[in-house]
Amino acid sequence: MSVNPTQSSRFTRLDQSTREDWQSIAGEFRQLAAGLPDRILAHLKLLDGEFGGFPVDRYTTRCRPPR
Repeated sequence: MSVNPTQSSRFTRLDQSTREDWQSIAGEFRQLAAGLPDRILAHLKLLDGEFGGFPVDRYTTRCRPPR
């Protein structure tokens, strides 16, 4: 996802926004939202192997179903 400043909205007050502004914002949001599951999983995987002094890593602890 990349933001093109020439296509971003330019309003500084909501009452100055236009339909085109909100169409641009919606398009950017759809791109951001589409990648959300992958970003969440990637951040969870950062916990894999991070023990913090405990006998089990934080990834395993959080991703295991409760007993």
